[in-house]
Amino acid sequence: MKKIISLLTLITLIFLASVCVRGADTVTISDITPSDTSSVELVSGSSLTLSANVLGAQLVQFVLDEKTVAEFEGEAVYEHNIPMSELSLGYRSFKIVAYDADGNQYTDTSVFKLFVYTREPVNPGISTEPQTFDNISDKYAERTKDQALIDAFSDEHGWTLTGTDVYLQRVAGASGAEGDYAIKVIPYGEVSNASAVFKLDAWTQKVTSGIVVVDFDMMYGPIDGAHIQMQSFPLVTGSFITTEKKTNVYDTDFIAQTGQWIHFTYEYDVDNGTISISLNGDKYVNKAKAKAPDVNNNLSKFELLPQFWSVASYYTKNYWSHMTLDNFNVYIKNDEYTVSDYGYVRGGVLSSGSEVPFGSEALYVSLASIDGELTDSDVELLADGVPVAHGGITLDGSTVEVALPSGLSGGTELDLQIKSKSENGDAIIPEAVSAHYILSQESDVSYIFAKNGEVTSSNTSIVENDIVTADCTCINMSSSDKELLLIFAVRESGRIASISAKKVTVSAHDSIDAKLSLAPISRSISNAELTLHAIVDLGL
Repeated sequence: MKKIISLLTLITLIFLASVCVRGADTVTISDITPSDTSSVELVSGSSLTLSANVLGAQLVQFVLDEKTVAEFEGEAVYEHNIPMSELSLGYRSFKIVAYDADGNQYTDTSVFKLFVYTREPVNPGISTEPQTFDNISDKYAERTKDQALIDAFSDEHGWTLTGTDVYLQRVAGASGAEGDYAIKVIPYGEVSNASAVFKLDAWTQKVTSGIVVVDFDMMYGPIDGAHIQMQSFPLVTGSFITTEKKTNVYDTDFIAQTGQWIHFTYEYDVDNGTISISLNGDKYVNKAKAKAPDVNNNLSKFELLPQFWSVASYYTKNYWSHMTLDNFNVYIKNDEYTVSDYGYVRGGVLSSGSEVPFGSEALYVSLASIDGELTDSDVELLADGVPVAHGGITLDGSTVEVALPSGLSGGTELDLQIKSKSENGDAIIPEAVSAHYILSQESDVSYIFAKNGEVTSSNTSIVENDIVTADCTCINMSSSDKELLLIFAVRESGRIASISAKKVTVSAHDSIDAKLSLAPISRSISNAELTLHAIVDLGL
């Protein structure tokens, strides 16, 4: 978006641009999170993490939706967390701006879609937060099959272990940090042991609707001998995590490694009978049709069965199999709630985007759903961070239109906020929503470059005595006359080679055409960059 700036700011910009010479690229930006085109799901009340690896920079800025949210010095992997309460949902733009020692600017941008969801327990009394095993007693530091200790573990942690020759042991947790512990289940046998069952005690009632999520960290072995079954809900081909001397996780091509922690996420859509599987954050199965529920997989329990067979013709004897569990979580995920679209209304037409043309009559936000009515007081409009009275709302299905007040100046940053709302315990807007906009300047200029009478691109070669012109259309969308100074620049490798200016007067709600000849260049430039450097509002 072109900026309308003051004369003092213009002089400063021209000076900085004239002394800033871009050499070879010295700054690299990589590993941007969230990545471009990705979708980010956050639980209500959590935070969004922005991060990037920047090398060769002196100053780094994180810009979210045109607002600088963090600044750093030097080169590093930078990270910044933003609470959900400060975020707009839907499509978001994350830009990294970096400057090298000479003041040259480097940027990279990721556009991602942000969702929010809420969690409900699968049964009353089951937490929706991850369960760790950090407070396991030292009594379990050595493997044990003492029934009194196994019963005590069940009482304290809500998991029951049954089976013959099956041991429990406290081991290092998935993070590897001091004080982080996990629980290890070890079935023993010289030939086989298929008796071990590790059961979550609190899940006893059948789930009949919604999306059930089971999320945990696991390490198991031996990779080609352990035979681990999960009994809860149907998978694509069975109920196994790994089996039959296969090194891959069942239903995926993920190859497990000895001593490797794997983060499992299973999402079962009860209403549609589909399963999704993610491993270490990567989705391997996406809403695939699952087998029909059976007596062991009917969403009324959760059991892990670590087993093994050591028949000589099948495997070499391993005697000891094991399964280690940490950070276990299970919950029902509500439908994703997000902004599906947002933009402005001009001439009665809805158009997507955060850049709002001056003179637009309203802003709009389309939500995933609105289960009820909204009033004017449910919506707040901020101009440059200050609340202002809007002109009222119109609700059309799940789209909220908000009339803009008169008197807003070009360049104003607008934030539209829709408050969370419930009636009689039912959520109309389950999560507060906001969308960010920028009102375009009251004056705008479009232009076409020509070289020796032929239209040319903004990057072209120029030789001595070439005649370069800019054919401009200047628009004044305000209610008063404007006097504008148009500043055009020719750059060579980032440095300004020449500056040209033209003053024009444009009546209110009118436009004019103007032609400007750029200052002649006394030498050849193989890759000249032609730009509209600035528009200066001189006032009248």
